[in-house]
Amino acid sequence: MMNKKIIAALLAAAILIAPIAASADDIDSLMQQAQANLANLTAEQAAAQAAVSQVDQEIAENQQKVEDLNVKITAKETEVGKAWEEIAHLTQNIEKRTIKIHEQARNLQRGASTANIMASVVSSSSINEGLAKLHAAVTMVGANNKIITDQKHDMDECEVKKDSVVKELDSLQAMQDDLAQSSAHLEELRIAREVNANDLAAQMATTSSQVAGYQAQKAAAEARLAQERKAREDAAAAAAAQKAREDSLRKATPNAPVPTQPVYTPPSKPTPTPNPAPNNNGPYVPPVPPVPQPLPNTGGISARKMQVINAALSEIGTSRPTGWNQPGECFCSVRRWLQAGGYYLGFAGPVSSYSAATEITIYQVQPGDVMQYAPIGADVWATGVHTVLVIGLNSNGTYQIVEANNPSGSGYVVRNNNWYPHPRAGFSTRVFRF
Repeated sequence: MMNKKIIAALLAAAILIAPIAASADDIDSLMQQAQANLANLTAEQAAAQAAVSQVDQEIAENQQKVEDLNVKITAKETEVGKAWEEIAHLTQNIEKRTIKIHEQARNLQRGASTANIMASVVSSSSINEGLAKLHAAVTMVGANNKIITDQKHDMDECEVKKDSVVKELDSLQAMQDDLAQSSAHLEELRIAREVNANDLAAQMATTSSQVAGYQAQKAAAEARLAQERKAREDAAAAAAAQKAREDSLRKATPNAPVPTQPVYTPPSKPTPTPNPAPNNNGPYVPPVPPVPQPLPNTGGISARKMQVINAALSEIGTSRPTGWNQPGECFCSVRRWLQAGGYYLGFAGPVSSYSAATEITIYQVQPGDVMQYAPIGADVWATGVHTVLVIGLNSNGTYQIVEANNPSGSGYVVRNNNWYPHPRAGFSTRVFRF
């Protein structure tokens, strides 16, 4: 059966890729949703284009209606002008006849009566003179009758013309009202078309931008995925080489135990020192903790660091709840292990939480140090933040670590004896010593 160390190494190496793969799947899902939205918008655009064509047709019809109304209005204005000219002419004739009628009335008042006319005819010296006077009288009477008839006719025609002009003016006003309504409707149609086109263009631009953004994120995620896959393959190759070496040792010395990594033994618990009684004359002063002393045969690791390491080792194979500030999270687990040795790890940002520690380089790492994935140039909690406790160093440059919440969301504590940091793009590995 494969050695437990190798199984753990393979499991840890395989798990490395899980968050990135999940991230890539999430991006795929978001991109597919955005593409579906884009397809829906494309269909809506086709429908909107058909509506725009319909609006254009209505605009053209309304424009033709406006032009037709303008022609009719021009014709009506010409007709009204002629009618007013005729009314003015009739009015002049009526005024002239009115003057003549008034003159004849004054002549009649002066004695130009019918009896006088007849007396003038009778007193003629000859028949011809009498006939001439009679003809003149008849002509005068006929002229008067014609004046009266023409006056009545022109007055009646003037009234008819006036009625016609009033109706024409009413018709012209109605046409102008129709023109105003058509123009207003035409403007509403134009505004509706512009608003619809602008809204559609904005939605298309936004959705296209989202698709492009998701495509870029997917490309970045796939690049990270390739990096993690390479790391997993390297870890698997190292684990296979380790197994081959162990198998070779077993064959060479069947009864000899296979060398394994040293397991730290928890030291005996120190006798607690009672706190002094509070001083009623001043503020309470806590006792100064003793200076940690290295344990024998531990390579210079202090007792407090040994307590941290053994606290982590004691939890391997266990799991706890995960979520914001839950005990199963990697950061919270490392904080719990540090507390076992009396060290304080705050809870601010993924970097500012280490205010009680000293940051060192990765080339200075010792057992008991903490490695932290953190965003470059930012102190925020984001996907990709991860925390591990270093418990040993290997000659090939890799590390022995204990980490929690691996795989993500499990709250599971595992040990990896052949680990090397591989932060995702935009993140770096920070190392802190307490």
